[in-house]
Formats: sequence, C-alpha cells, structure tokens
Amino acid sequence: MYSVKRFVTQASCGFVALCLLLLVGGCSKPLDEAIVGKWDDGEDSVTELFPDHTMVVNHGNQQMSGQWAVVGKDRIKLEMKYAGIPIIMTWDNLKIDGDMLTCTYENKGKEVTLQAKRKK
Repeated sequence: MYSVKRFVTQASCGFVALCLLLLVGGCSKPLDEAIVGKWDDGEDSVTELFPDHTMVVNHGNQQMSGQWAVVGKDRIKLEMKYAGIPIIMTWDNLKIDGDMLTCTYENKGKEVTLQAKRKK
C-alpha cells in the first residue's frame, strides 16, 4: 500500500518531469523563424531562405530565386523560376534538429528525402 510520503514524492517527480518537458518544448522557434538561413545538401545545392520569405537556390552553376511560405505545421512551399519557367515544390515532414534539416519532397512522382546542413 502506498504511503502518503511515497505518493507525494512520485507526484512531485512527475510534475518536475512535465515542467522540464514543457520548458524544453517551449524553447523551439516557430518554423518560419527556424528555417531561415543557408542550407547545404552536401551535393550541389545550397538553398538560402530569408526572413522576408524570399529565397535563392544555387544548384551547380545555376541560380534560381523566388518565395517561400509555411503552409502547414511541418511543411513549406517553395516557388521559384528558372529561365522563366515556374518551379513549385513542397518540403513535407520538415524537421530541424540543431543545424540539420530533414524533409521529403516529390521529384518525378517519387518521394525524395533531403538532408541539409545549415551553413554559417
């Protein structure tokens, strides 16, 4: 049978754990702030997203510019033009963990996973 002291101790530990979880979870930035920066996929693309929701993508020797917008909890839409041709894509399942970004997007009907590192 539980004693009052044991119950209070366990309840206190649970309360402290809940407070720590809320504190750590509450420190994360909103997606439209966390995503801002220069992201390098380690291959041949660097995407820079600016606070005013404009963007520049350097892919090899090609450069594209456009706009981006948060369109869901873990989703952004990218709209750009290359040689006058509009390119629209969505980064889904977007996660930012420190300086690492992971998301998925569709390319020619197939789901592709993107991993990129924040450049300083």
